[in-house]
Amino acid sequence: MKINKYTEVVKKLTETAGAARVRTLNEKDLISTLREAKQTEWGYATGGSVANAYKYPAYQMRLAVVKMAKGKYGIWMDWGSASSGASSLPGSLPRQYGKSDVVFGKILMEWANNTETEKQYVLSAISVNRALKPIR
Repeated sequence: MKINKYTEVVKKLTETAGAARVRTLNEKDLISTLREAKQTEWGYATGGSVANAYKYPAYQMRLAVVKMAKGKYGIWMDWGSASSGASSLPGSLPRQYGKSDVVFGKILMEWANNTETEKQYVLSAISVNRALKPIR
C-alpha cells in the first residue's frame, strides 16, 4: 500500500473536479473531512444534490476518508449521481443501508484495512496532523 503525500491528494481532488463549476469539492472540503475522520473514524463530503425533478442527469463529487490501522487514513473520491437520495459515498466503498454511523464506521475501517482499490489514496497520520494544523 503506497503512502501518498498530502499534495498528491489535493492534486487528485483538483483533477477530479476538472473543469466543472458546480457540485465540486476542494481542499477546504478535504480538510473538513479529514478532521471529521480523525474525530469519528470516518467522514464524507459531497458537492451537493439536486431535486429529482431535473430533466437531465446531474452529478456531484463525492469524497470519503476512513481512519485505518497503524495511523493511516484511506481516501476515496469520484463523481456520482446528484439526485436526491443517491449515495453520498464514492462507488468503490460499501454502503450503509440502515446501520448507525458508529457501526458503519467500524465496517468501513475493517473494509479499508483489508481492501485495496485503485481509487484509494493513503495518508499517514503525520500528514493529516500537518494538514489540520491551524495556519498562524
